[in-house]
Amino acid sequence: MTTQFSCFGVEGILKNAVHSAVNVSEWDGAKATQLQAGGTHRAGGGLAVTQMLQGTQSMIMKDGSPVGGESSGTAIVKFASGSLAGKTLKFTTKTTGAGRFVLEFAD
Repeated sequence: MTTQFSCFGVEGILKNAVHSAVNVSEWDGAKATQLQAGGTHRAGGGLAVTQMLQGTQSMIMKDGSPVGGESSGTAIVKFASGSLAGKTLKFTTKTTGAGRFVLEFAD
């Protein structure tokens, strides 16, 4: 499954950045392995490009039906014009509603 998305950083190390990314996952039931992912983070005066190193996903089920998902893993900053250059970041996601989720990066 391939997913493309864009989001806006509201806090943390990517505050005020626009993050555009793609994620390719292989699902086995309610669990998935992220095969490929990467994104571009654009902010005033800076740019960073990330590449996922590893990641997993799982469906959140309610009454036998999927109602959302969550994921976690690590990514490396392959290119950056600033303090993020070369850093390895941890990421997590969690569904917050239909078609919406929270993405958090931490170093």
